[in-house]
Amino acid sequence: MRLLLILCAAATAFPGAEAVAQMRSELPEVEPGYERPGMPEAMSRRMDPDPEWGMRQSFDDFGAWNRRSGAPKILFFWNRELTDDSSSRYRTVNRSVSAIASRPGLVVGVSESTTEDEATTGGEYSALHSEDSADLESGFLNAFLSTGANILDRRALMRKVSTGPERGDRSDKQYMESQALEQGVDYLVEVLPNPDANTETGFLFTVKITHLPSSTIKAQFRTAAAPMRGPARLVAGPGGYQRRIEDRTTPENVARTLAAETMRTFY
Repeated sequence: MRLLLILCAAATAFPGAEAVAQMRSELPEVEPGYERPGMPEAMSRRMDPDPEWGMRQSFDDFGAWNRRSGAPKILFFWNRELTDDSSSRYRTVNRSVSAIASRPGLVVGVSESTTEDEATTGGEYSALHSEDSADLESGFLNAFLSTGANILDRRALMRKVSTGPERGDRSDKQYMESQALEQGVDYLVEVLPNPDANTETGFLFTVKITHLPSSTIKAQFRTAAAPMRGPARLVAGPGGYQRRIEDRTTPENVARTLAAETMRTFY
């Protein structure tokens, strides 16, 4: 009873309360999309550019070209150059190792000499660190494989040639390499990395693409394969906020960038 009297008194003290409640119930519902009738449009959030958009587009375009062309056979020479030497050249090298051990009243010396033939042709183009070379080569090849490219293995082809009836001298790697190129290879891609401290990536790559059936050069170019930079962001620092750009110069991104630039020369 007391609560009813309080509510009646409140209604008498605020005669417009019922009208206010009525007005609020008539407000339109908020539609999906957050429309604001009669209000200026809110500023939308700025979309950061995608640093890998162009790279993915190159992969898609190459994949489409590869399917249209019937998946031609591609052979990569990574850090290896196709020279005009059709036969391997060797030189005789003498190597010796000696060791001396001593203790009071006794000196012992041991030496060993070996003579062997060392190839002077057909080796690696640049003396790269094994891990750096492996990371770059793996990222480069995997980018092509992801598009469905038909990639042949140089070592497997040479082994196949070495078991043929006209195998000749199997120590002549240059000759077997030449024979391997005759195993239906459509494109030979030579990738020659040169360490260069003046580039953003620390490398300057020379890429040469040859169409073997016609012995014609399809493309040749040099590039540092620098990945596209990421968006700038404000980061809190000791002296306040600072604008920083994401460092995307990793071996994987460099290799993928190099692959994308190489793919664009095919189509």
